[in-house]
Amino acid sequence: MSGYTNPEHRNITGTPDYLPELGATALPSGCQNYGTGHAVHWIRMSHAARGGWVPADIGDVDGHFITFTHGDTTIRRWNHDADRLRAVADLVLLESDADIRWSDRYNILQVTIGDRAWLFGLEEGSGTPCSYAS
Repeated sequence: MSGYTNPEHRNITGTPDYLPELGATALPSGCQNYGTGHAVHWIRMSHAARGGWVPADIGDVDGHFITFTHGDTTIRRWNHDADRLRAVADLVLLESDADIRWSDRYNILQVTIGDRAWLFGLEEGSGTPCSYAS
């Protein structure tokens, strides 16, 4: 386990969910699915930390769907955690210094406000079911 892992946010595999070079933490939800619109696996976070991020702007959140733009491109994607998606989008409206970045290669939206950041794995289409421990 990485010394950087926040004990309150350990994911189900016991792998690090905080990467200081990316400045972001994965969002625990109980879902064990690491598919594109679900939990962001630490390996995917590690690869994404190497670069390729572009500035983005959040347009709208409608349930599990978020619409955002980067450059002249408008994208609509799905995430399994509608409540967190809505909450972070609301924070962006309240915080003028919010920094939103999109990694097209890894399908991750990063929202940074001050020294906190949230990552969302986003999936094209209507999404796939979550998986939980039985």
